[in-house]
Amino acid sequence: MDKLVLKNFLNVVVNFIGRDGRTKLVQLAEDDDDNNNNVALVCSSFKLFNQLLIHNDNKLVKFILSAILRHLSHHHDGGVMNAFLDTKLKKLGIDESDSEMFKIKLLEGFLKSIKGQLEFENSYRIIVLPDKKPNLEVDIINGCLLEPYEEPFKHQIRYLQNRKLNILLFSCFLDENLNNSDIDCDINLKTSNNISLNKTQTSLIIDSFKKIMANLKNIDIIACQKVASPDIKLFLKSLNVLLIDRLGKEQINFLVRVTHAKLIKSPIESITNDHLGKIGELKVWKATEDDEKEYLEFISDFDDFVSIVIFNPYRETFEEVKYLSECSFKILKNLYNLHTDSPNKNCQLNKNDVYLLSGTDWVLELVKHLTNLDDEFFGKLIQARRAVDSVKDSLKLLLNNNNNNNNMDNNHNKIKLYFLSHENAINTIRISFFISRTILRASNFFQETDE
Repeated sequence: MDKLVLKNFLNVVVNFIGRDGRTKLVQLAEDDDDNNNNVALVCSSFKLFNQLLIHNDNKLVKFILSAILRHLSHHHDGGVMNAFLDTKLKKLGIDESDSEMFKIKLLEGFLKSIKGQLEFENSYRIIVLPDKKPNLEVDIINGCLLEPYEEPFKHQIRYLQNRKLNILLFSCFLDENLNNSDIDCDINLKTSNNISLNKTQTSLIIDSFKKIMANLKNIDIIACQKVASPDIKLFLKSLNVLLIDRLGKEQINFLVRVTHAKLIKSPIESITNDHLGKIGELKVWKATEDDEKEYLEFISDFDDFVSIVIFNPYRETFEEVKYLSECSFKILKNLYNLHTDSPNKNCQLNKNDVYLLSGTDWVLELVKHLTNLDDEFFGKLIQARRAVDSVKDSLKLLLNNNNNNNNMDNNHNKIKLYFLSHENAINTIRISFFISRTILRASNFFQETDE
């Protein structure tokens, strides 16, 4: 290899310190305890190799550099999400055939949550459920999936289906545990012949709900973070109002996001139409035929919140898979923010951002549907996909050529290299081949300079 080329090669990596942090070109695999020289080729910035020119005849080095440049110039994501997921899922023992569709669905869910993320910090919920199927699968719900503490009144839900609904959300108790100071305050202000000081708190709450129902009229659902009295449930049931209680803080906050309702701290306070939230539709949702649990699916009327339901047959990895999915969403959001100078409420993706999603025809159609892409730019995405496919074809040819090369020192120079590239937008091309001792020494140099 040309010494000048190698010098430039090293300088690019050593001096790459900027806003995006130091970037390694290669690194030893984390689980390489046997010193087998297993090395991962890392692509984490499209700036890498911009200043490097190759003028010699080393086909292998030329190919590696051109492949990285081509990938980074088309996708601008550096393979960050892929590298993260592929590495972690592999460590969890999840089959590679599961991870491709898993990543496609995560990308789809992220796209559908962008509109909400422009206005709110969180516009998605990730849930992991058990499944007897052998594969890791994902379902995307346009709204929020909640697990009620008790079985819902099915006949009431049947009555509420197939229409838009109004909902009130309470963060307080709706029983005898209601804050006494609220009750005392209400009685002191409104004491008259019509209100008895001996009334129970439950009776006072029912009286308040009578006034609420008379003033607002169009209430279909009342959701409560804490416990509600059975008497209050029966009273609301008689009015064809569904009461869902004991949802907990996390689930009630998800409902606030989905419905855009104002959270009510006490039934005694003044409640107006401004507190009402909207639901596109309410359904009973069953995870699988074998699962006896039933969930409530609140379909968003605002199209800015999604639930990502992951069916995981690997029970021991539930928490890890959920954590990985949440981290992937954060990575994608950071990439989105990096390339979007002025986010707006119309869900317009920056063109550099869309490169991240270019790949399969299915993903391209999804991107075109969710964003206003002109035909010319859409054609460029198709070309980007073909370019990645050509890299894959070149790789196969390169492998065949190198496998026939008898001049390599197999004992010292065989290293496994993971090139994090997009095949069909989200799959990783894995490569094993022989490279020269010079590249191996360069990889050791990168390790030393990084430390």
